[in-house]
Amino acid sequence: MRKVVLVLLVLLGAAALIYACWGRPYLNSMQEDLEALSELPVDVLELSDSEDGIYQGSFAAGPIAVVLQVRIAGHRIDEITIVKHEQGRGKAAEEITEQIISQQSLQVDTISGATYSSQVIVQAVQDALHQAAR
Repeated sequence: MRKVVLVLLVLLGAAALIYACWGRPYLNSMQEDLEALSELPVDVLELSDSEDGIYQGSFAAGPIAVVLQVRIAGHRIDEITIVKHEQGRGKAAEEITEQIISQQSLQVDTISGATYSSQVIVQAVQDALHQAAR
């Protein structure tokens, strides 16, 4: 019985050491990436020189990643299709695409409870629009 307790204590100590050396710094780095999202610039839309078409954009921060397509027609954002959205509880953020389309702006309010995913989606749309401007 003492051997089992000793082995468990050694394993627990090893797990704590691994977390302290690699896990915690990784989690801190991920949180810093997410918090930095609010500092990223968001462009004012200028689509007058953009050609009609479908443009792909992507963006990732921490555990959140988005790949999407933006369709431009008549110098307006006509449709946004999310191809891939890796998120924790941020699925609700996908509603932000409707706001972007209706307001024809990237300066939209984030979705409550899905702030980071909302910000990643906005950055991915911005990436697609940069493709359209080339």
